[in-house]
Amino acid sequence: AKRDLGDRGALLVVQPVPEGAALDGRVVDEAVQAALSSARAAGIRGGAVTPYLLKAIDAATGGRALGANLALLEANAGLAAAIASALRAGAATHS
Repeated sequence: AKRDLGDRGALLVVQPVPEGAALDGRVVDEAVQAALSSARAAGIRGGAVTPYLLKAIDAATGGRALGANLALLEANAGLAAAIASALRAGAATHS
């Protein structure tokens, strides 16, 4: 529909973490806040922040954060494939 209306702008597509892999929001919020505080206290800056936070959050969640991220990565790949197939099919019908 977006293309049919002539809109060539970007479209942001998002999806939640798959239900079986999702973590409780409060657990994640607490882990993130603790990781941010720890990073500030340790003087972590720039490009080192993201890897530091990911490691600290994963440790705080007993490895469940990594599992959730991997499940989301896999789900995103499936969604991207479905979107690409739909776009290709749509392009074929508009040719």
